[in-house]
Amino acid sequence: MSLSIKEAAKITGKTVPQFIGWTQTFQPDYIRGKNKHGDTVFIYTDGDVGAVALSTSEVFGWNGLKIQMVAEVNYCDIDSGTLIDISDQIESEGEEYEE
Repeated sequence: MSLSIKEAAKITGKTVPQFIGWTQTFQPDYIRGKNKHGDTVFIYTDGDVGAVALSTSEVFGWNGLKIQMVAEVNYCDIDSGTLIDISDQIESEGEEYEE
């Protein structure tokens, strides 16, 4: 199931029009925020309309990623360095949480 634009905008602290504009800048970017349950979520955009939400995996816990498309977007390009960076941040948060 995808994440709605409204939910993604709220996580990023943006209005829906601001969020849509942010996803159309042709500049990849991500914002770390919290969902309605208080869980950390990274909203990533490739800057060319594509957007995904990345969070802790329900299956793999802190050692994996749950990736959800935002709205009706069918694709999102992400470079491996950014994906690894977000994954490392999620894993680090898990290590801090477990201490």
